[in-house]
Amino acid sequence: MSGNGNSDNERAGSRKWQLLDEVRADLRRLLQRLDDAESEVGGDGEQQAQKTEQPIVDCKKEFEVWYGLKAIDVSPDGKTLIAATEDKIWIIDVDSGALADVNLKEAPIYALKFVPGQALAVAGVSDGVVIVDIDKRKSLNYVGSKSPAVCQLAVTSDGRTVIVGRVDGWVLSWDLNRRTNNWASRMFSKAVQALAIAYDGRHVWCGSCDNHAFKLSMQNGNPSHAVATSGPVLSLAAVPRLNNLIIGHSSHFEVFEGRNDRILQCGGFETCMNVCLTKNGNIILASRGGVVRAFYQNIPCELAATYSGHAADVISIVIMPDDKHFVSGARDGSIHLGKLPVRGEKV
Repeated sequence: MSGNGNSDNERAGSRKWQLLDEVRADLRRLLQRLDDAESEVGGDGEQQAQKTEQPIVDCKKEFEVWYGLKAIDVSPDGKTLIAATEDKIWIIDVDSGALADVNLKEAPIYALKFVPGQALAVAGVSDGVVIVDIDKRKSLNYVGSKSPAVCQLAVTSDGRTVIVGRVDGWVLSWDLNRRTNNWASRMFSKAVQALAIAYDGRHVWCGSCDNHAFKLSMQNGNPSHAVATSGPVLSLAAVPRLNNLIIGHSSHFEVFEGRNDRILQCGGFETCMNVCLTKNGNIILASRGGVVRAFYQNIPCELAATYSGHAADVISIVIMPDDKHFVSGARDGSIHLGKLPVRGEKV
């Protein structure tokens, strides 16, 4: 009797998951139709022509996690992806696509980064920063004491320091080994929306919705440069070998040229929200809605390829360690692995 009951429960549970998958598939189709409709009616004719003339590229590989994706990152060896949803961190083997998950009691999660050189990650949550053991699949402890929500994170390449951007406008530096605070600076009256460690490793850029970006010393948090931007700062990417910065806004992206202390417009592309840059600095990736576009970094920027397939807004883009591929993650839980364009070659 109890055995039959268990079987019935298993079948019922399986059916519930099947129905949920069907609903999610329907939702993706509806979101894709909405995105297509918005593309047809939005923008002027010239912008539409620019989009249709560029190649539409399929992703190389696709993974899927739970709906409501918040952040993604890739391990330094390129073998593992981590993705954050509301209360889970998903661990994805890039080669096999195998999934594991960590339930995070400190939810909700807003930001997520690998710690180079260690099997650890840091997660920005509603009351601070939590260290997560990827191998043991469990959260360990807080970096420092509990605090207001952390919405952005950046980790230095040596894995020793995490830069924290909070919802109350504070930017903080924490020593990950000693769990001690290096410095704290109140930079904005609104949430810190973007962080990017400068190429020299001695500074960090931060940005917010009040139309400003600041360059801070990694040693003491003092600002060394202020940039008045043309819109709310939603994402930042530091340009290698130069004091330049790619700035993503709500309707476009632009380049701050540090040598001449000026903002350079990149063109009228309907691309924004998330920006990132290859390690050699040759290609800018930017997203809007469910589309990712690749640009060769010229002034004006040259559109190289368009990647479609996400049925919801792309919320994060990460360059793979080989500097030839990238990963994009969308709110619907889809994660795409794509190949970066190369001049003179088909993607």
